[in-house]
Parts: sequence; C-alpha cells; structure tokens
Amino acid sequence: MIADAILKSLVHPKTKASVATVDSDMIRFTDGHSLPIIQARPILLSEDSLFTIEGILQNAATTQEATFIDTQGSMKNYLRKRVLPSLAKDFHIGKRYRELAQTVNAQGGRVLVIGSGDKVVYYKNLFHTCEVVCSDVHLQLGADCVIDAHEIPFPDAFFDLVFAAQVLEHTMNPWKVTQEVQRVTKIGGRIQIEVPQNYPYHGQPYDFFRFTFTGLRVLFEQCSVAKASITESNAAMVGVTLGNYMMNLSAQKYYRQGALFLSRFLFGWLKYLDRFTLHQRSVSSPKGYAFTFLKDGEVRKGAALLEEYYALKP
Repeated sequence: MIADAILKSLVHPKTKASVATVDSDMIRFTDGHSLPIIQARPILLSEDSLFTIEGILQNAATTQEATFIDTQGSMKNYLRKRVLPSLAKDFHIGKRYRELAQTVNAQGGRVLVIGSGDKVVYYKNLFHTCEVVCSDVHLQLGADCVIDAHEIPFPDAFFDLVFAAQVLEHTMNPWKVTQEVQRVTKIGGRIQIEVPQNYPYHGQPYDFFRFTFTGLRVLFEQCSVAKASITESNAAMVGVTLGNYMMNLSAQKYYRQGALFLSRFLFGWLKYLDRFTLHQRSVSSPKGYAFTFLKDGEVRKGAALLEEYYALKP
C-alpha cells in the first residue's frame, strides 16, 4: 500500500496535474480528472494507455498472469519452475542486487519498481530502509498501484532509485519510457534496467523489442553508467534457442510438454560454460544485460553516449 504522503504527491499520468483530494475509492486531480482506487490501490492509467481500468477490474491477461507463475496450484508450473533444470542462469544476480541495495539503503529515500510481478515482498525487503512503491499493469500479484511506464504518475525528481527488470521489452515505446524514468529520478539517483538481447517472443502480444548493449545505453542520455554487466551470456542464449526450437517443432500440447521436459535436460548444462567464457566480446550474442545508470542531468549526444562501451564487469 502506498503511504499517504506519496499518494498525495501523485500527478495525473497524462496531464501531470497534482492531486486535489483523495478518498477511499477515488483520487481527484486539480484539472478535474479523477482516477479510481481499487482494493486500496490506485489505478493510474490515462485514456492513452494500452491498458484500461476495465481490464484491470476483469483481471485481463497481460505480460505476467498469476496462473502462469502459480507453483502451488499447478503441477506443470511447479515442475517447470522448481524441478526441471533451467536453460539460463544469472549467476551474479544476488551479488548485483545486494550491492545496489547496500548503496540505496545507506541513503534511504524512495524507490519505484516498475513491473514488480510476484516479487513485491522481495523488493520491499531488499530496499528495507526506503519507501518502496511496487507497480505493475495489473493487480493480480499485489502491486501497490497500477501504472503505465509511458506515463509515470509521479512528479519530477521524485525517486532515488527506479528499478525495472525485464520490463522495457514489453513497452510499445521504450524511448518514451526511458525519458519518463529519467524525469522522475533525482539528480544523483540510480536507475536499474535489465533487458534481453536474445530471447523468444513471450508475454504475447505485449512483447515488442530487444536491446543490444549500446542500444540500451543510448536510451539514457541524462545518465552515466555506474555498472554494466551481462546477466546470462552466449552459452545460455544457445540453450534457450535450442530449447525453443525443439518446442516449436509442433503446436500439439503434449508434444510441447515433452519437448520442454527433454530440452531442459539436453541443454540445461550449457549455461555453466558462461562461467568460463565471459569477456568483452560476449556482447555479440548474450541473452541479456543489466545496467545501473547514475543520473547526473548532463545530456549526452553522439559519441559521448558510447564512452562506456567496454565497461563490462561480472
């Protein structure tokens, strides 16, 4: 649930008008617009959004459904997520998040998580000294609010950290999203972005882009790169691609289930090769990247955006 002080600091997602009044089921803005509060969580979508208030109320399927990640009520999901070997593994995710959290927690402040999914509790525990706002495009998994990242409903320079992992590829206009993310981040604040470069089409139809190392970097022209790393490298990409190929040889349900099971054992070991082959040239075809940007407000153009090209760290 969003703290009252943050709730009153909201702006209308499209007009950026400030809040006039808040009651138990409605936020009213100074320009006459109003948006609903459902289950104590504000639905902060304008009419321009791909997502709708009606869809939220109906629990319409979006990029991540509760039924797809439920490992308690679904044996298939339990086997897929908890038992079978994975085709890719981010070996440094724990270290990366601990280091980020150590820095952010030392400063306190506010954190916005875009696309929190089923990790609301995880993010709030990770950034435990901060006011954490977990957002998503639905209410199925306990987010504090519903927002569209193309129109972030918070004022300029409001957050000390904006965190979006495996989200940017699901946005129709990532250029607009990254401008909004930079807008709501304070000078001196951080932006954590993690994206795929090579990964099968997923979360359809809400899957739009893939990003190269430099392609992601140039979207954040008001930021320097504090850290850049490959999350899952070339061997993981090969395993994922081969597994996807096997599954897609047929659309028949039981074939695909069998292919999923078999491919995990045939190709799951490949990811461990990435422990020994990660280097600068790995940017050619990894599965994905993680960037920690530091907003300094200096607007970079052209070659200045590419100065950190080889600043890879594990």
